[in-house]
Amino acid sequence: MLLSGDPTIFEIALRSLRVTLTALAVSLVVGVPFGMALALNRFPLRRLVVTGVNTGMGAPPVVVGLVVAIILLWWLFGRSKADDLAPPVIEPAKPAKPVSYTHLRAHETVLDLVCRLLLEKKKTTITKL
Repeated sequence: MLLSGDPTIFEIALRSLRVTLTALAVSLVVGVPFGMALALNRFPLRRLVVTGVNTGMGAPPVVVGLVVAIILLWWLFGRSKADDLAPPVIEPAKPAKPVSYTHLRAHETVLDLVCRLLLEKKKTTITKL
């Protein structure tokens, strides 16, 4: 495919390379100091932290990415105590819409799409209040 010279393919490949290099840079900036601190210092619950790190390294990358994405989304949007105490709102069932990926932009990953849709939902919820 790359030999065909299609500019779209090159754009996708370069975007993938950029995302990979960005992830590498972030992981180096965060991981090396954290690993050094973990290796050189003794502190309470160190065994638990080392076990968590080893578990994360042994788990499939997709699972770890999903857990990290869920934690980040929960941290971003949070949950208030009022949400926990409010009774659930039961709405009548709506007919299911067929799944369509036409709203996925060419440069978006699935995580970008989820974040964008959640932000749009949050904006519409805020405007309804």
